Order: sequence, then C-alpha cells, then structure tokens
Amino acid sequence: MAATEYHGQTRVADVIAADPSALARLVALDPRIADRDTVPADLTVQELARRCRVPLADVLAIAGAGPGGCGAVPAAEAGAGAAEPAPSWLLEIDPATAASLDVRPILAANGEPLGPVVELARRTEAGAVLIIDAPFDPQPLRRVLASQGFTTFGRALSPGHWRIWCRKQTPVPTLPAAPALRPSVQPAGQPVTLAGAGQRLLPESIPIRFFAVGLVANILAWAALIVAAPDVATYGGGPGMPLAAVHLLTAGVLLAVAFGASLQMLPVALARPAPPRWACEAIFALLALGLLLLIPGFADVDARLIAAGSGSLAAASLLYAATLSTILCPPAISRSSVGICG
Repeated sequence: MAATEYHGQTRVADVIAADPSALARLVALDPRIADRDTVPADLTVQELARRCRVPLADVLAIAGAGPGGCGAVPAAEAGAGAAEPAPSWLLEIDPATAASLDVRPILAANGEPLGPVVELARRTEAGAVLIIDAPFDPQPLRRVLASQGFTTFGRALSPGHWRIWCRKQTPVPTLPAAPALRPSVQPAGQPVTLAGAGQRLLPESIPIRFFAVGLVANILAWAALIVAAPDVATYGGGPGMPLAAVHLLTAGVLLAVAFGASLQMLPVALARPAPPRWACEAIFALLALGLLLLIPGFADVDARLIAAGSGSLAAASLLYAATLSTILCPPAISRSSVGICG
C-alpha cells in the first residue's frame, strides 16, 4: 500500500505490514505498540492519533515516513532523535492520561512557552509524566526540567514536530546522619544514672525502710479491724482498738509512704540536691518511735503512751516539714558569693 493512500480509517496493522520500518516510528507515538503482536487488529490510524493526542496529519506523515515517503523526517532531526536511547519507563506511559502541552502554537504567536511549561511541571506529581510537543528539540527547556527533578527523552515525530517525554522522579527520602554513639563505660557495682540524678537520690535503704513501715502497718491495721470487729458497730469514739486501726492506716501507711516517696523523688523532679541523710534517718526514727508508742497506747487506753507517741509523731512531722522546705525553697545565693562574668 503506497504512503499516499493512507487515511484515518487505515488500520495500523496494515501500515506496519506494508512498511515494517513504520513500527519503530509508531512506537514513538504510543510506546504500548512494542511489536506487531501488541497492535490491536482493529486499531486505525485515526484512533491511534486520538489515543496519543497527536494531529491525524502528523500520524499519517509518520506512517508514510519511509524512504521517499511524503512525511520523511529530515536527516538532522531523525539523527538527533535516534542518538538518544529510549528509557525503559517510556513503555509504561499511557499518552491518554499523561499531562501534555503543545508549545508550537505559543511559539508561532511569538510567545514564551517557558512559563506554562514550568507551571505544568510544578503541578506534576512524583512518578507522573509530562508530554511536551515542540517544533524542535528544546534542549534549554529540558535542562530546566532536569533541574526540577525530571528525566526527559525526546524524539522527532515529523518535520517540525518533536515530542518530549518528561518523567518526574520520585524523591528518595534522606535520613539525617545518626550521631556517632560513644559507648560509656560504667564502673562495676555503680548504678546507671541519668542527667545527674544519682547525685540527687538517697541511698536505697532510706526510702525502703519507710515503705516497709507502711507495709507492716497496713497488715496490722486489717488485723486490728478484725479483732475490733465486734466493737465497731457500737464504737462511739475515743481510745480503743478501732482508733488504733485507724491510726495504723493514717500514720502508719499514708504518712510513712508519703515521707519516704517525697524525700526520694522531689529532689530528682525539681533538680535539687538530696536532703541530708541524718535528717531522713531522724525523721524515720521519730516516726517509727511514735507509731510504737501511739498504737499500743490507743489499744490499751494508756494516756502516757498516747502522749509520748503523739509528741514523737509531731516531732517527725516538724522535721519533715523543715527538710521539705529546703527542697522546695532552696536558700538564695548571695551576690557577693557569685563572680560576675563580663
């Protein structure tokens, strides 16, 4: 079939059968036509032009661009397009869905196509393809697109018609360099501390003894309630086993645990120095002595034990309050003891 007989209803398969070299030229229009087996039998030249969004005249020119054909591509343009190897991603492009821009009318009207191309490129998502039709191979424009992350491929389709495929590369996420980790050697037998917390912690034996008193007092409180169960319903107040059980819960459990926990945790939480050890041991001694005197005094209704135990618990509370004040409100540093840095 002669090239001049091609028209819109000519089947693409017939074009390739008449001129096998047309296959390579048609692949430039639609990369999905990789070989004769992938060409639909009922695909016409007009349908191919519609799918690729190329004027029918250009497709007819490409179909008849064999030796001496009416649409022969000039040797300079054909050589430039053939010198550029086609990338593998070209076969994955669907021209019907890719964004496209024909700058030939803009150039014919003495316009500047760079702005519309850059704007369309800016809206193109990573991994998507932009197709540009131009009257020549726009190398400066391709360099601009390359600086914006595009990989481009160009091919001359017909005299005065170049098609440039531009694929926006997917950026590879870069992770910040991990800081070099320097292994720290912790001396054997020493606890691991964070942010100087070790300088603000009391020895473990101090808070543990407060918690031990709370545990023992809790057990004794329930035991005292069991013993005093027959009298609870008729209890009207005053010394006795029910009052001893109540003070085991309040002074023995709540007060002891609160003392031990706050003396240990407040200096760490407020970044204050640990309280003096002697003060913590004195608070514990007065608290334990007060419980040993007060609880039996309530149980046996002994006024002397109750008075002694109450005094010991009061002294423990006062010393705790004084110690707590040094943690919450540390003494101000006088100006005379601080050097002035210029």
